[in-house]
Amino acid sequence: MKKFYKYLIIFILFTASIYSQPKNDENYIPVKSTEQISVTANASANVIRGVTISSMVTDFSVDDLDFGDIFATGSTQTRSIANSNGRRFMATGQAGRYIFINYTSTVTLSNALWVAQYGGTTSTIPFTTTPIPDGTGANPNYVNPYPIVNGNSYLLINSGGIGTLYIWVGGRITIAANKPAGDYIGTFTISVSY
Repeated sequence: MKKFYKYLIIFILFTASIYSQPKNDENYIPVKSTEQISVTANASANVIRGVTISSMVTDFSVDDLDFGDIFATGSTQTRSIANSNGRRFMATGQAGRYIFINYTSTVTLSNALWVAQYGGTTSTIPFTTTPIPDGTGANPNYVNPYPIVNGNSYLLINSGGIGTLYIWVGGRITIAANKPAGDYIGTFTISVSY
């Protein structure tokens, strides 16, 4: 009889261990644990303000670099406009970022449009930026200027949440002796990019 009880106890323990194991069948419903573990992660995006450049009118009534009236003589003449008195441009973009600046350093001015309207001899005058433009950061006044070298990068200074850089451009023209009359016009370009 002792053997019977011994086998019965072994059978009950064996059966209990089988039925206490989780089942892998589709009818098995797991018991939800009261312990919860979580993890957090950040989502982010960096919105960049587009870079722009615009011309600012300074002492001139028109938006040009104007060398004024020049009387033709029998001698070569040179006229210059200092950067501080030249054209002022404002580049804007993301504060604290660097932008690349490229500009036309030499331009040919031509009187072709004037000659087409009034007649005469078509001619040209060379224009060169003098010697290189200056930058004044976020200061719209010509204070503590520093040289802007063609193709280099420059920091946009924070000004009310907008990155700003003022660029000042002057230039020089040389008028040959007995230069034909006319309004001499040419275009120079300043471009900015990240």
